[in-house]
Amino acid sequence: MITVLNILLVEDNPGDIRLLQEILREVKTTRCQITPVMTLAAAIEQLSLTTPHPSHTPHTSHTPHPQAPTLPRYAPAPPSPQAPTPTLPHFDIILVDLSLPDSQGIDSFLALRDRSQNIPIVVLTGSDDQNLAILAMQQGAQDYLIKGQVDSNLLLRSIRYAIERERTETALRQAKIELEQRVIERTCDLQQTQDSLHDALQKVNFHFENSPLAAIEWDRDFRVSRWSATAERIFGWSSSQILGKRPDDWKFVVEEDAARIAQVMSRFITGSETSNVTINRNYCQDGTIVNCEWYNSVLLDENGRMESVFSLALDVTHRHQVEKMKNEFISIVSHELRTPLTSIYGSLKLLDSGLLMQEPEKEKRLLTIAVDSTDRLMRLVNDILDIERIESGTVKMVKAVCEVSELMSKVVDEIEPLADSAGIKLSISNSGGNVWVDIDRMIQTFTNLIGNAIKFSPRGSTIWFTASKQAGQMLFQVRDRGRGIPPDKLATIFERFQQVDASDARSGEGTGLGLAICRSIVEQHGGHLWVESVLGEGSTFSCILARSPANNDSQPANYLWNYSTQQKN
Repeated sequence: MITVLNILLVEDNPGDIRLLQEILREVKTTRCQITPVMTLAAAIEQLSLTTPHPSHTPHTSHTPHPQAPTLPRYAPAPPSPQAPTPTLPHFDIILVDLSLPDSQGIDSFLALRDRSQNIPIVVLTGSDDQNLAILAMQQGAQDYLIKGQVDSNLLLRSIRYAIERERTETALRQAKIELEQRVIERTCDLQQTQDSLHDALQKVNFHFENSPLAAIEWDRDFRVSRWSATAERIFGWSSSQILGKRPDDWKFVVEEDAARIAQVMSRFITGSETSNVTINRNYCQDGTIVNCEWYNSVLLDENGRMESVFSLALDVTHRHQVEKMKNEFISIVSHELRTPLTSIYGSLKLLDSGLLMQEPEKEKRLLTIAVDSTDRLMRLVNDILDIERIESGTVKMVKAVCEVSELMSKVVDEIEPLADSAGIKLSISNSGGNVWVDIDRMIQTFTNLIGNAIKFSPRGSTIWFTASKQAGQMLFQVRDRGRGIPPDKLATIFERFQQVDASDARSGEGTGLGLAICRSIVEQHGGHLWVESVLGEGSTFSCILARSPANNDSQPANYLWNYSTQQKN
């Protein structure tokens, strides 16, 4: 099969043109169609008239040689607007002499190279121009031939080599462009993926650190690998103190819970359990104990063993305390309500039966029991409502300047009949001065304290009610010689429904709320109420209140609560 080569020959020597034509005619396997031109401008015009080779891609300019001069702009004459520009078949190769009438040296090659649409170029040169030809090859020429040393085989081999080399280079350039494009696209995809992962990691870290639950991550050896800011806030230890430690490396787990937690950890490590919810007691750095709900999730490796554990811990200490208080309150109130109601119901039921119609004394006694139980029930309800209103702030303390002596006299007037009936002597003393208080509420507090002292003091004993100035405050004290309070009760005596002896509640003499109400009233005044006691020797209840803000404990008469103006009942 004979192939056809379209050759653009740029040569200004007619003899060399004829010689090359004769040499190419000797080639039997390839038919060469030669288009000779004698100037660079004519060559450029021919190139502008040809159709691009189907395999040609836009040429990427080579880096100019540092000694190459500035290239002149060569352009063919514009075609006549009246006649359409003819289109010629593409050229397969360009043979060019670098010495032309309108261009000399490397300029000729560079001008053709930039306009040849990647058509391979072979340089024709004389024996004295080999350095120039080599420079042209460095700038992109495929080969060079020395005139006078060319035969048909050498010329055809050079042409074919040039064409194949140009095709290979073109394919490589195209592959390089495509590869670079894929690299750019892949880099963009990777960057987007990296950005997405970074954003996701930032979100995870944000939620990890800012979750209202303590977030903790453990490694396969159950050492802490992450410890959130909330964990620091709940337990007190910083991450730098905890990272790398196992739960038994520091005082974290309450001893009574340690064995159970060790069993949970063992199940996690073996992979037999992958999630659970537990309630544990944990130590804080300051030694306090918190109740926590732990939500644990286990990540297993390819062998089904623990890789890591992620835990969320919720501090439920307050909830446990509230639940405990609620249960105790319901239990106590139900008991306190049931006792008087049972007495009332039994008495009325018996009276309603008519069995005692002939026994008026027994009927009267049953009615007395019902009335007393009703009174106790009313006191209990009133006390519950009273303490709830005070602690919730519904009852506002209406404070005024009050003379200490007048306040104490009013208290004594109210409590003295009870003391007389119990055979108790009251001793009153004060150092004068004024206090800033809700008068009615403080009378309620002191009558309650003195009433308790009377209740538990032996007949013929003395109760001391005193007031003394102390550094801008007033110290009130109620001291008795009664049975005293056991040491284990001193911390709880001011809590609701707490009594020194359970028989006190059964006797119906109190509701167990009096001291709780007293403490709430004093605290609403910004004061403090406490007790000191020696079992068998008596107790002293002390109350600190703010003195009047007036200088030298004096106030205008209209600001003073003047007991002498009050009407005694």
